[in-house]
Amino acid sequence: MHTEQQAKKEILASDWSVKGVKFMKGHDADSMECSLYYKGKRVATVWDDSWGGGFQYTPVKGQQKTVELFNKFAHQFTVPSEYFDKGMTYNMDIVVDILVNHFEEEKQIKRWCKTKTIFTLKGDEKGSYRSFNNKFNDKLFDHITNKYGDQLGEILNMRYV
Repeated sequence: MHTEQQAKKEILASDWSVKGVKFMKGHDADSMECSLYYKGKRVATVWDDSWGGGFQYTPVKGQQKTVELFNKFAHQFTVPSEYFDKGMTYNMDIVVDILVNHFEEEKQIKRWCKTKTIFTLKGDEKGSYRSFNNKFNDKLFDHITNKYGDQLGEILNMRYV
């Protein structure tokens, strides 16, 4: 059994990813569409039609077995649950949701990094960021590393340099 954090970490470190995430107005709520990738190759279109039920998976021609592999990958994660004695086993929709949330978070961070310097300190809450309202440059890098030293977690702008 995994913790939710362990499962998320393994999912995000895997060869699975999403791109082209789009949100739109759906029937009962927001709807989502994205492309599912395995090892950098597009294998399916995923669509939440917002009519209830699970996501719709449309494999790219010749990628049905890869989508079946994704299903097996998703089902290897079981996390503790107050509702199920043996825990809750993930399915493809839950893993896609984790990948989409990560994609959107990275997109937001990348947007911030265009005009600000974004960083974390060790011990900061996950998803909590510190910033300077200046575009990242060598001078700011030196300032941050000198000021915070060993307390520095990550300068997120370095991901996109």
